[in-house]
Amino acid sequence: MPTFLPDPRIETSILNFIKIHPNVSIALNYSDRVTDMLDDHIDLSIRVGSPSDSSFLTRKLSVVSHNLVASPELLVRCGTPETPKQLEEMPFVAMDSFGDSVVLERDGEKAEIHFQTSQLYTNSIIGALSAAEGGVGFAIMPPALCGEAVAAGRLVKLLPQWTLPTWTVQAIWPDTSRRLTLTKRLLDHIAISLKTS
Repeated sequence: MPTFLPDPRIETSILNFIKIHPNVSIALNYSDRVTDMLDDHIDLSIRVGSPSDSSFLTRKLSVVSHNLVASPELLVRCGTPETPKQLEEMPFVAMDSFGDSVVLERDGEKAEIHFQTSQLYTNSIIGALSAAEGGVGFAIMPPALCGEAVAAGRLVKLLPQWTLPTWTVQAIWPDTSRRLTLTKRLLDHIAISLKTS
């Protein structure tokens, strides 16, 4: 099962930073759990959305979009939705990252859908991907994560003419970090990499 950062270019830039600086060691932890950065001695976190603690420093890195996806098996059972409202009748894979509703948009028209049925809740986007591929429910997935499954036919995009909101990918770090200078150098490297990729 692959690990995942919200924008795969960020992971690439971190790995390149390590190659450029052979004396630097980085512990790269993947988790959908919101951690206490100070208690867990985390120097830098890369997250989608805004931090819950406004005392942390932040830097916008990129913006990501998402797709609604479901397995062919689920569509056989439930039918293929033709309108946003029909999504509310389908089972949904619930995640920490999203609430119980989402707003879709098409040509200036907006439709808010409320997820009614969920047999599975997970705090892992990787777990949600597996559940969606297994036909448990439809899911909200970033293209970088679900693209291979869509190309292989294991997942199908739902309502492709409608778009989901975009989410900001942010770097979050405490200004009390013992490695603040190194953290800022890494952030500068990521930002430059994103601009040139």
